[in-house]
Amino acid sequence: ENGSINDVKHSIIYAMYDNSFIKRLDYNTEVLYMGNNSVIDEMYDNTKIIKADSFSKINKMFGYSKIINLTGHASVGDMYQNSRISTIKFDANIDEMHNDSSADIIKHMGKVNEMHGFSVIEEMHDNAIVNKMFDNSRINYMHGQSKIIEMHDDSVVESMYGNSIVELSYANSLVRKINEKAKRGCGKDWEEQILENKRIY
Repeated sequence: ENGSINDVKHSIIYAMYDNSFIKRLDYNTEVLYMGNNSVIDEMYDNTKIIKADSFSKINKMFGYSKIINLTGHASVGDMYQNSRISTIKFDANIDEMHNDSSADIIKHMGKVNEMHGFSVIEEMHDNAIVNKMFDNSRINYMHGQSKIIEMHDDSVVESMYGNSIVELSYANSLVRKINEKAKRGCGKDWEEQILENKRIY
């Protein structure tokens, strides 16, 4: 329950509870359930977590590591390479997505703080939020009350439906298709930014 393990390889772990801790999950290892305040520091290769719930946390995901269900208040720190999450729901969240990392569906109050590189979210629903998109990150489909606070660089939203919204978009960021009541806000253009800087300095 409150145990600590450095490396787990080629194994199946049925459940992690309380303050249990694993430093490194590697080589096709599978965790069926994470609950309470359990923590996995790093996931590699083809490791898999079936369900991360409660206040459990995964600090870093690499390789082709995968989480099927991130739920409750569970969280992921950073996603790298081809790591993937199938479903993010309730108040679960990701801090940063990098490289070619991806999330299939984010719903309820699910949240992603930042998207970088070529990271992808397939679908956003309900009140899901992405704070900032950078580089070539992409969201394919937004619906419900889902929201993006800021889009930067060459980030893209393929289609927006329902009452979804992009509050601010800068540089070459793009929304390809807007339907129904969806809204795309505008960031400050170059001339406005110069005037503001002159007022500040």
